[in-house]
Amino acid sequence: MAIKFNKNRENLEYLKTEIEKIIRKLKLKIRNYEEKIIILKNRVKDLYKSDKEQMIRKVLLQIILYRKKIFKYQGLISNLEKNLEEIKSLFVSEMINNVNVDYFNKINYALKESTEKSSEEEIDAKIFSEIENQVDIVEDYENDIDILKKEILMEMSSGAEPPDDLEERKKKLRKEIGDIKEELGFEYELPSAGGIPMPQSPQIEGAKGQPKKSDKTEGEKRRPKTIERYGDIIADNEMELNKETKIMVSIKKEAKSVLGVKVQMSITVPEEEKKLPEIEIFIMAPDFEIPEPRKKLVIPLDRDSEILEFKITPKEVGKKYIFVEFYQEGKMINRAILEVIVKKETNSINKIEKSFNITMFENVEIDATLRIIRYENKFIFSLFTKHGGTIIDPRASFGTMEIKKKYIKNLNELMRDMALDFKNPKKAMNIIKKLGKLVYQLIPGPMREAIKKIDPKYLIFETGDLFVPFELAHDGEDFICLKYCIGKRILDENKDFSAPPICFGTSEFDFMMVESNPNKDLELKDREYIEKIIKNYDINFKTLKDKNATKKLILDLIKSTPIEIIHFAGHGMFDEKNPDNSGILLEDGILTAHEIRNMKIKGFPLIFANACESASITKVNKIKGVGGVARSFLGSGAIGFIGPLWEITDDLAAEFAMKFYEKLLIDRLTVGDAIKEVKIELKSKYSDILWATFNYYGDPTLKLCPKSLA
Repeated sequence: MAIKFNKNRENLEYLKTEIEKIIRKLKLKIRNYEEKIIILKNRVKDLYKSDKEQMIRKVLLQIILYRKKIFKYQGLISNLEKNLEEIKSLFVSEMINNVNVDYFNKINYALKESTEKSSEEEIDAKIFSEIENQVDIVEDYENDIDILKKEILMEMSSGAEPPDDLEERKKKLRKEIGDIKEELGFEYELPSAGGIPMPQSPQIEGAKGQPKKSDKTEGEKRRPKTIERYGDIIADNEMELNKETKIMVSIKKEAKSVLGVKVQMSITVPEEEKKLPEIEIFIMAPDFEIPEPRKKLVIPLDRDSEILEFKITPKEVGKKYIFVEFYQEGKMINRAILEVIVKKETNSINKIEKSFNITMFENVEIDATLRIIRYENKFIFSLFTKHGGTIIDPRASFGTMEIKKKYIKNLNELMRDMALDFKNPKKAMNIIKKLGKLVYQLIPGPMREAIKKIDPKYLIFETGDLFVPFELAHDGEDFICLKYCIGKRILDENKDFSAPPICFGTSEFDFMMVESNPNKDLELKDREYIEKIIKNYDINFKTLKDKNATKKLILDLIKSTPIEIIHFAGHGMFDEKNPDNSGILLEDGILTAHEIRNMKIKGFPLIFANACESASITKVNKIKGVGGVARSFLGSGAIGFIGPLWEITDDLAAEFAMKFYEKLLIDRLTVGDAIKEVKIELKSKYSDILWATFNYYGDPTLKLCPKSLA
């Protein structure tokens, strides 16, 4: 682009604005390339486990090209920022009209170079093709490829420096395999160089976190932090009504030894030298009788595990689903969903074959997970905890409660029609306590006692039932959301589960505020409070309000731009007859749960839906259902969702948000800790029960990543 030089202040103002736009654009490009590099590096790590050496080379080369682009853009940003400083100095100069024309030519060149209209993807393909087809150019990249390969191998070996003699060690390993083949006297196809896994890195004497060389034998290896294993689930895809059949579950060391459904997982190894990792397997299936649905499996470090046998009897004909869930230290790793056909009689029996990729949570901090399955008036509870077998009776970790229909009816009516009179806080507290005690009594007695003994800091309710507010359960002493850091994980019984990240945020931190008040009846103090909190941080804070707070603009941004926090301030709408029509009121209509569910969010944002009412509100007629909106956001890619169970005054809603962000962004607490502390503070400050309205869907241990807001 060319800018006409007219030697006046308006020209400088225009230049400043244009340069700032280009810098933002270049930073976004850099961020996109950084995300691509992360994806490609993970792909390389997967390729190292298979015989795909040529593919590894191509992916490494693509990473190098992206790095060079990032370096180029960073240099251009640096030059443009220097130009901005020069422009700022000219603003205060008395010699504005004597500015050198060469300066403007320099700016024009920088802007032209940074706004080329060539397609980035076309440029990538062209450069990549040239490098692939010209041997001499490829050789120039050999050193970069070798350095990058060592860097990725170092990441794969938990930070230990990869050995320089990697190729020599591969050759030695090939020879050893060949010798074994000759000794055993059978044909064995040797894998190619790319298919040989990288040997465990040796302990480095004096390295941080590593012991110095001791009297241990040379053959002893460093205990790994994680081990790659493969769940093997053997089940029939056709079953006979009322006829007992078996599901066999084991954990295999090698993928090729899996016979049934393959479940890939990374298992955390305990730090204690003699302790082996343990996995709990829980089988849940509607319309089946399972006498013993959960069992524990010890995972050896050097061989396959034992085989667990689960007896299962189908009680209804038709297409059915069996859920095989894996837990470690009280937290779900993932689950496999098996589809079976139940017939009155079966002829031939075939086995189910399917693969599930499971990613283990890092740094397991959950003290307990309470899994709740509801079939009409029957509740099935499973308590998973890393303290199992130590301070609680294992028999207390599983139980069922069949509630009388009248009890369920009373509970449902209380939640649906509960009225909270804020002018009479004592009455409101009695109502919510009554609700809390009814909810608490749903949990089997031995399990309630087990939770008290565990006294968990972090507790997850894992359920597909969004109507019962388990976080408001009252144990006779207090509401459990004031005693523990609570999160609610929504499980869709028709979808596989994949573990979300354990932290969120980058140094390029984006915070989007959506302020919608089409009825003009709210004060909306959220933005004022939030701006005070983030003013000392390098946060990209943008506000969409008035005519910009529309569904199309918001959906386009959420789908195309990675954003760390999305905060909605305004009215929430609840449609009791059709929950899919519930949502958030914007300037051009309701952003419904249905619309949210049918999009794919870019990144993993934390959603705060501060749906509120005017400060004059004095009474709530019924609980609002935010669970459907939460399910939609989480199913589309959000990492967590915070929303109210009922209306809250806009001034208190803003205060809750302010205190929450202070604890999350400034004090660096986990989301669970932050919400719990805010509730306790507001409960002691105000006499009403509005502190109890906010509900969190997600992992309570979620926190900012270490380099966020750096």
